[in-house]
Amino acid sequence: MAALKVVKPADLRRALEITDSLGLHREAVRVSLEPKPAGTLRIAGPHLLISLPETEVDVWLAGLAARVAAVEGVGALKRSG
Repeated sequence: MAALKVVKPADLRRALEITDSLGLHREAVRVSLEPKPAGTLRIAGPHLLISLPETEVDVWLAGLAARVAAVEGVGALKRSG
């Protein structure tokens, strides 16, 4: 049986720090605890859903701000004020 893969707490915090720095509502951001092979990022209703990749997480996180900024509809998830 394959080992269960989970996102490291430090990587989860980094992803949230990045979305915080972009002004996104913390409640609008969902980071999956289960990584995906290539990582994913999408809007689903009132949430930005993030799944970190299984490998090369540092590289993926380095480009997260640009990826988030390119997602259509992400502006609606920003904090007001």
